[in-house]
Amino acid sequence: MFPLLVEAAGLSLHYGWFSEGRSGATSVEALRNGQRRFVDEVVELVPREAGTLLDVGTGTGDVAAALAGRGHVVTSISPDPDQARWARRHLGPALELVPVRFEDFPLGRRFDCVLFSESSNYVDLDNLLVRSDELLAVGGSLVLAAPFLRERSDVFTDLHSLDEFRRRAERASWEIECERDATAEVAPTLELGRRLAGGFAGAITPAVSRVIDWAAGGGYARLLRMLDADRFRSECVFLFVRLRRRRP
Repeated sequence: MFPLLVEAAGLSLHYGWFSEGRSGATSVEALRNGQRRFVDEVVELVPREAGTLLDVGTGTGDVAAALAGRGHVVTSISPDPDQARWARRHLGPALELVPVRFEDFPLGRRFDCVLFSESSNYVDLDNLLVRSDELLAVGGSLVLAAPFLRERSDVFTDLHSLDEFRRRAERASWEIECERDATAEVAPTLELGRRLAGGFAGAITPAVSRVIDWAAGGGYARLLRMLDADRFRSECVFLFVRLRRRRP
């Protein structure tokens, strides 16, 4: 149900970027504009000199399309057939889209940058760090735009621990080249999303709401619990981070 609503509204499957004080916005257009700004911020994190780039978990393809528009040669991967279909609309026939999980993407090719824009939490940390190194050219960059847990959470259960990420990156000889805490800028997305979801919920009867939630396996109710900006600010941190491997 939720992906259908996202597609119908012309939205993307990622956070928006809002300057502080912009959380009072209530429209789908405000969210759409915030998501465009988020894409701009991700693009700026990618080194301009990175000729080739692997976009892991491309979502609807808007980040990959923006990077291609800046001159990067982008290969996108997505294991989800519905998202791959949406991505193809953004990417067009000229850009490469591989329908595969990151874990199964064939080794042998080397990229100047590997990008995880809100997809790193779906990959085991050690696997992410090791395979990224195997896929990067010498001197290449690993770029993440991702939420992490500050502490344990009963709601944001699918995120990696920030402390664990730092420990494993250090152990695998990755150096953080630059890091930006964007929690304040992305958290209003949840406030706006909750208003929009609440408006949708208010337009249907309680009985229909229960049917939708049952059909989604409880996903709609879980979505509303996750759209808690204050809890997100308290329990999570959203980082824009770029890393490189230390070489002997």
